[in-house]
Amino acid sequence: MDFIYDLIQIITNGLGQLTVKNLYLTIGVATLLSVLCAIICSYYSRLWNKTYRTTITHKILSGIASLLTFFFVLAFVAFTYLKEIAQFNITTWANDLVTNQNWIHETTKKAYYKVKDAGLENFTNYPEPNETSVSIPVSKNQTIQLCANHFAKEACNNFDDKHPFLSKVVGAKSGIPSEVVQDDVKNYFGTLGVQTTEPTQNAITTDDEFTKRLNREQGKSGDIQVTLLWNNYNDLDLHCIDPSGQEIYYLNKSSSIGGLLDIDMNAGGNRSNEPIENIFWAKGNAQKGHYKVMVNYYANHGDHDPTDYKVRVVIDNQSKEFEGSLTKGDYKKVIYEFDYTGKPTNVGKSYQVKDAVKLVAKTISEDLKKQAPRVVKLSRMILVILFLLVQLIPFGFIGYAAYKNLKIKA
Repeated sequence: MDFIYDLIQIITNGLGQLTVKNLYLTIGVATLLSVLCAIICSYYSRLWNKTYRTTITHKILSGIASLLTFFFVLAFVAFTYLKEIAQFNITTWANDLVTNQNWIHETTKKAYYKVKDAGLENFTNYPEPNETSVSIPVSKNQTIQLCANHFAKEACNNFDDKHPFLSKVVGAKSGIPSEVVQDDVKNYFGTLGVQTTEPTQNAITTDDEFTKRLNREQGKSGDIQVTLLWNNYNDLDLHCIDPSGQEIYYLNKSSSIGGLLDIDMNAGGNRSNEPIENIFWAKGNAQKGHYKVMVNYYANHGDHDPTDYKVRVVIDNQSKEFEGSLTKGDYKKVIYEFDYTGKPTNVGKSYQVKDAVKLVAKTISEDLKKQAPRVVKLSRMILVILFLLVQLIPFGFIGYAAYKNLKIKA
């Protein structure tokens, strides 16, 4: 049924590309051929039995054959725009999939067990996946490659499930060659701009609570983004000392070299039990040098201690997360220090599920462009074969009914 639904969707979109004049012309030709099909059905029965008189069943089967002919003509014409329709469907599929948190979570969960079963990493501090988050330790190239290949394969399978007809004609089901994935990983890791003062293990994670709260408060991101979250009404403060020596926090929300605290919560009347604070340097604004991230316990507003927190540091799309707890009196706890170079390097970056989806969409689109004429011909060939196979049903029953009614004289 998914195959037929995908086919009908492509036909509908293709007809939508026609001008009004061409659409009416196509419908007229389809109607004419449908009538011709009905006439053929009537004479076809006489090949089996010249004395056979048409029945209600005969007329119904003839009508079905005529309708099939009508839709076949529409589909044949609609496939003229298959390339444009396919590209639109590929783009839409990729955009929908990278926002499908359930699919990303399940795909990352499978990767967790693949890496664990392969014995590539130390999982001591990485618990079993739960319903909301998965974290995979990444310290080896083999782990990155294993995850990347897995993500690409799962994306291909998803495309095949969502667009079974289209995947047959562009070859998505065969997957993405491992060499292509490997090249994409190399290109991806060649765009990083950070070196850390202490080697910490990277991780692939699906915990998206940061994004949810940042979207809620309209937080901004850039070359560097530092975000703090916790889960009660107490007042924690995010601090960051930039390369100029200036400290960004609630009393000094901006730095002369571009840093800005754009979200400050649980101070005064702006209180929430799902608070977040955010400091960022817009694209092109982050300066080279040393950065120091700290969290300060400012005030207790009646909730219990210790107060658990999480900090996420995103540097040129590289994400690192830290967690801990504070009690009243804890002052400027140092969370993370790093040196920003602004130069490409290949230090600890995670290749995520979304990156694999983009690669699959890009690869399928490129294949589609290269073989567009073949895709249209192949699609029409599949359509013709499908049409002939389906037409066997009404014609077969008509022939059988005429043959069964045949009276042979001795």
